[in-house]
Amino acid sequence: MDTGLGKWTDGEVIRAIREGVGRDGSGLFPIMPYFVYRDLSDEDVQAVVAFLRTLPPARSNQPPGREIDFPLNLMVRLWPRPVEGKVIAPDRERDPLAYGRYLSRIARCEFCHSPREPRSLEPFEGRLYSGGMPFFLGNDRIMYPMNLTPHATGIGDWSREEFKSRFRLHGAARKVSPAENTLMNWNAFAGMTNADLDLLYDFFMSLPPVEYQREPL
Repeated sequence: MDTGLGKWTDGEVIRAIREGVGRDGSGLFPIMPYFVYRDLSDEDVQAVVAFLRTLPPARSNQPPGREIDFPLNLMVRLWPRPVEGKVIAPDRERDPLAYGRYLSRIARCEFCHSPREPRSLEPFEGRLYSGGMPFFLGNDRIMYPMNLTPHATGIGDWSREEFKSRFRLHGAARKVSPAENTLMNWNAFAGMTNADLDLLYDFFMSLPPVEYQREPL
């Protein structure tokens, strides 16, 4: 379809996913988190593209284009960065902790649960996965991601089964009130395998404990 990926090559789709560059060479707006997906291994991103190719064609109603105001229009052009060389995922059998970290990065755990410098979005040193960075949901509502380190203010007292059941609890879609709304896509993450959740749990428990702090607004 002309409103989808029908005319895109596999390489163009991969470049959009990992580098934030559209088919015409323009930068993609970072609501598409290509800055996270750049860590996807070559094998995994090729599997994503192969899956997309299996979907039945569907025409979408495209909204009219619009110009992005200055200075954001310049920033959108400057943010994309090329992926250099081959990207290979760690061996999950030989180095399960490294693979758990890989999962935590491509699933956006690290990005959303690490407090960051407001301008550069680089994580504060020594505070990876410790939570507390505000996300603004509109209507004066603010969400603070939780601490994923094994500190008492994080998941330090969570058992493996408690951690996994937190994901399974939200496996079925249900209507929620605005007060319950969250950026965490529980319904999607509930589809993770037990093996992957075990790897995530082991990785989080291997982190240095960091006390939870809410970042100032």
